[in-house]
Amino acid sequence: MLVRVVCASMIAAALASAQMGGGMGGMGGGGMGGSRNSGMAESGMSPRRQSRFDTFADKLKLGKDQKAQAQSLISAARKDAEPVLQALFEARRNLAGSLIDGQSGDQIAPLTRKYAEAAAQLAAIEAKTFAQIVALMKPKDQPRAGPNFELLAEIFGQASGGRGRGEGN
Repeated sequence: MLVRVVCASMIAAALASAQMGGGMGGMGGGGMGGSRNSGMAESGMSPRRQSRFDTFADKLKLGKDQKAQAQSLISAARKDAEPVLQALFEARRNLAGSLIDGQSGDQIAPLTRKYAEAAAQLAAIEAKTFAQIVALMKPKDQPRAGPNFELLAEIFGQASGGRGRGEGN
C-alpha cells in the first residue's frame, strides 16, 4: 500500500512539474521572434508578447477556423477543470501543511492520494481536450502535435488566476 502511495506521489509530482513549464518553453526566447520583432525594437516599440494560446495554435499550425474551434474547446474544458484545479490547490495546501507539521507515512497517505487523484483528473481533462484539438488538424500535421501537449497544460495552469499550478506564470 505504501509503495502505491509513493508511486502515486511521484507521478503527481512529475505531472505538477511538467504542468508548471519547467523547461525553457515559458521563457519566450529563441525561435523566429527575434527577426520578426527586430524592426519594432528599432522603431522604439516594444514587441507584443504572444499569448500561450497563440503560441500553442502557431506550433500546431492551426488555421483561423481551427484556432476558433480550439479556443472554444479550451474554454469549455477550463470551466470543467475549475473545480478540479480548486481541489488540486486545496490538496497541495493540505499536504504541505501536514508535512510542515511533521506528519509522515500513514498520516499523509490520504492527502497524497487526494492530490494524485486531482492531478490525474486534471490531466484527463487536458488529454481529452488535446485529443479533440488534434482531431481538428489535418492528418499530415497531426504527428507533430504530441510535443506541444505541455503548452496546452500551461494554458490550463492559467485557470483560476494561476492557482494550483505554477503560480506566477
